[in-house]
Amino acid sequence: MDLLKSNEERAITLLEQSKETELYWLCEIFEDLSAEFQSQAFIHCLLELQKKYPDLDMKQDIEYAIQSIEE
Repeated sequence: MDLLKSNEERAITLLEQSKETELYWLCEIFEDLSAEFQSQAFIHCLLELQKKYPDLDMKQDIEYAIQSIEE
């Protein structure tokens, strides 16, 4: 996880290239990544992934990412 947290662009690229099953497991660290990045780019990535994989329930992850910026 530290590798992902160290570079937002690399993390977003990895998430965008991940399959739905991989994202299912990776979503466990979305909260940590949101806190680290606090960026619109990460929120946009999560929103796009939610569109791409509507069966993944990412609503709470997206809300937390938005709250991370607002704090």
